[in-house]
Amino acid sequence: NFQSIEDAELTIDGLTVVTGTNNTGKSAFFRAIRGAFTNARGYDFVRHGTEHCTVDIAFDDGQTLTWVKGKNVN
Repeated sequence: NFQSIEDAELTIDGLTVVTGTNNTGKSAFFRAIRGAFTNARGYDFVRHGTEHCTVDIAFDDGQTLTWVKGKNVN
């Protein structure tokens, strides 16, 4: 529920290239990752019609990062 992305999953293994036509969410995908690592302020990026967005990042060593943001969720 981050901007135009309702649900997405990407496995990164070595060099990974993200391609696609214009306005398909490539930049939004990377903004979601950056937001999770920087704890971005605000909630304007939450997909319209939803209360919050969640970004889950799982690392090879078993560690995870979960970032949840919304108007009433911080």
